[in-house]
Amino acid sequence: MLVFLDIDGTLVDVTGRPSKSTIHACRKARENGHKLFICTGRPKGEVGKNILDVGFDGVIAAGGALITVDSKLIFESEIPNDVVNALINYSHENGLGYSLESGDYFYTDSLQRKIFETLKRGFLGSKIDDTKYAKGWVTEKPLEGKVWQSGKVQKFMITSMKNLSVNVLKDKFGDVCEVFGGSMPFLGGMSAEITQKGVHKGSAITKVADYFGHPHENTLAIGDSYNDLFMIETAGIGIAMGNSEEEIKARADYITDKIGDNGLAHAFEHFGLI
Repeated sequence: MLVFLDIDGTLVDVTGRPSKSTIHACRKARENGHKLFICTGRPKGEVGKNILDVGFDGVIAAGGALITVDSKLIFESEIPNDVVNALINYSHENGLGYSLESGDYFYTDSLQRKIFETLKRGFLGSKIDDTKYAKGWVTEKPLEGKVWQSGKVQKFMITSMKNLSVNVLKDKFGDVCEVFGGSMPFLGGMSAEITQKGVHKGSAITKVADYFGHPHENTLAIGDSYNDLFMIETAGIGIAMGNSEEEIKARADYITDKIGDNGLAHAFEHFGLI
C-alpha cells in the first residue's frame, strides 16, 4: 500500500510534534512493507527534522508542487510569473497579506507576518513558546530575493484578518490556477493556498503511484483540511481525521478518531497496515 499523510492536524497537533502512537504506527507500517509519504501544503523547508525522523519514503510538499521519492526529485511545478504578479496586485488592492513559497524558502510580506503573529497568538494562547513557534513558521525575506527573481514560486498563500472567500478567489483566478482553503489551523477560514493549474495533493498521489507502477486503487490518504480534499478523493481509500471539517468528512471513505485520540494509529489498525 502507498500511504499519504497530511502533516498539520493529521501527523502533528498544534505543538508541531507527532505523538508516540503516531510514530509507532508509521514505523510499524513501513516494517510491514507499506510505503509512507508526507503530503503537505507546507513548503519543503517547513517539514521539520522531528517529522522526517519518524521515517518516510518521500515527501509531497507545497500542496503537490514538489515531490521527492527517497530524496530524489521526481516532480516540481511553478506558478507562471504573470499569475504571481496578478495575485500580488490583487492582494495589494484588497488589503490582503501574502507569501511566496518555494523549496526551502517562505517569503512573506509585512502584512502577512502581522496577521500570522496575531492569529497564531490568539489560537495558541500560552500553550507553547510563541517565539519558537514563530521561528518555525515564518521567515520574512525581501520579495526581490532569488526565489522571486528566478520566477520559482511553487505556492502562493493569501491571508486576511477576516474570513476569506475562497469562492471569490476561484471566480477570479480559478481558470489559471488551483485555489484551496488554507490548512494552517490557527488561520481558520482566513487563508487560501494557490498552486499551478492542475497541481494539488491528488495529482501528486497519481504521480507517485505512476512512478512506482502501483495500482491507484491500492493507495490510502489521511487528512483533515480543505487542501486535502483532492487527496482524499483521489486515493483508493480516503480517510478524514475526526478533527476534520464536516465537508472533508462527508467526502471521505472512512472517518477515524481525532488527532488527540490517536486517530492515525487507529486508522492504520482498521485497514490492516499494522
